[in-house]
Amino acid sequence: MYEKHEEISAMTFDQFTYTRAMGAFKPAFSGIPDDFYPLTGCEVFKYSLFVLGIIGGTLGIMIGFMFWITVGGLDGYIVAWSVTSLVFVLTMIILFYVAGRTRIKEEKKMIE
Repeated sequence: MYEKHEEISAMTFDQFTYTRAMGAFKPAFSGIPDDFYPLTGCEVFKYSLFVLGIIGGTLGIMIGFMFWITVGGLDGYIVAWSVTSLVFVLTMIILFYVAGRTRIKEEKKMIE
């Protein structure tokens, strides 16, 4: 993310001033730290919909499998659940990879 690592540690000390109060040094924050990226209302809403969709989808799949096992049997249930969990894990790995790369690109744009 950063090209020079020695600048990162130096920046954290320059951003804040420390005052002595009640026997301990307390930071007196001035401004916003360089690494702070606040979430917008649109991002919070979008991420909330993602979480609710994941919860709803997972519950729907689990309830569907419960009905399937009562009608079909255990062997088909085990195979189907194994395949579904593998597809879910692979999908999440791909989504985390794509989202991470997108976030890195956004941060590089903000730095430049």
